Amino acid sequence: MRKVARDIDEYLESVPEPAFSTHCSFFPYGAPLIKEFKRDLEGFQTSEGTVRFPPDQPLSTTLVKKFIRTRVVQNEGQKKR
Repeated sequence: MRKVARDIDEYLESVPEPAFSTHCSFFPYGAPLIKEFKRDLEGFQTSEGTVRFPPDQPLSTTLVKKFIRTRVVQNEGQKKR
């Protein structure tokens, strides 16, 4: 559990979340994640590696956790190679 928490903290520290006057951006590190969560992202503007959302309509905590869990699993797989 502690290792996963450390991995999540490391991931969150490395994920840029810039804010602009009209939107905020979330960069989940890669188009494959955007595609994988396409249904969850309906209603949000996306591009190859970016999710944009209005400041008053943030991404849900549940969705962000899904992104994080998926990236942790992917990172663990890469470390084993």
